[in-house]
Amino acid sequence: MKTSGNHAVPAYIQQAGLGEAILHVRGDMVCFCHHGLIEYVNPTGIKLLRADSADQVIGHSLAEFLDPDFGALVEEGLDAFTEDEAGTRLKLHALNGQLIDVNMRVIELHVEAEGGPVFMVECSDITAFIKASEATRMREQRISQILKTVAEGIVSANEKGIIEEFNPAAEKMFGVPRQRAIGQNVDILMPDLNKSDHDGHISRYLTTGDSKILGEMREVEGVRADGEVFPIEICVSELREEAGSRRFISVMRDITDRKKWEEKIKFLAHHDALTKLPNRHLFEDRLKHSLSMADRNKANLAVMFIDLDKFKPINDTPRP
Repeated sequence: MKTSGNHAVPAYIQQAGLGEAILHVRGDMVCFCHHGLIEYVNPTGIKLLRADSADQVIGHSLAEFLDPDFGALVEEGLDAFTEDEAGTRLKLHALNGQLIDVNMRVIELHVEAEGGPVFMVECSDITAFIKASEATRMREQRISQILKTVAEGIVSANEKGIIEEFNPAAEKMFGVPRQRAIGQNVDILMPDLNKSDHDGHISRYLTTGDSKILGEMREVEGVRADGEVFPIEICVSELREEAGSRRFISVMRDITDRKKWEEKIKFLAHHDALTKLPNRHLFEDRLKHSLSMADRNKANLAVMFIDLDKFKPINDTPRP
């Protein structure tokens, strides 16, 4: 029987077809438990447990190095862990008090050994994975929080036009709950007349790469859940995933109020604020246009001037 440090390497390791040299170079912690105690641990396991040598590990129960909940389960028998081939995520208690995230797999060895079954325990250090996952989760939470607070509606759709994300501002803008919007085609947000144009733009872009809609701020029409058509300002950008798939992100704002103000300003520029009658600017614009039409068609044009007697004093008198 060979020795590892000051400890004999169990004969069943050879019976199981496991070479000690292979165990020494394994990147994961490997230990063998028999009679409920650790009888062998490889160098990676010694390092992972922050031990100075195998002496501090061998002869101890595996439960001593696990968090209490799983330690109690191990004390009842390792066979409970053999049913999960993917392994169990838990924390190891290193000798320096550090908690280490690992994925533990337990395999029962079919070897000859007195006193009960022998289990091979593999522990993979997943600390880096956990940190990366936590960082990703935090980043997604930040992005989600941003999506909830921005005033613009943000809608994300895949290549087929299926909505994948729908922020609160979009819910308010279109009157469509997020749960109802997710999984629907983005054309539910468009008037019927605009749907074919949208499908044509996307189809042409996916086929030829030519796009007149990506990255450009445009004014289009949207439709609310109650059927009301309203003006929106929208900018669509593309996000390419690592797997090669594409996602289209639309940032939009309701410009109904702005359009109303523009119409009001335009009206006041060509009408009298008091009487709401057309003013000189509108008259000059219409006259210029009519003269141009008459000249182009070689037609005659007449301008009739009507003077209302005593209208000016009435017009200049303030209303009560």
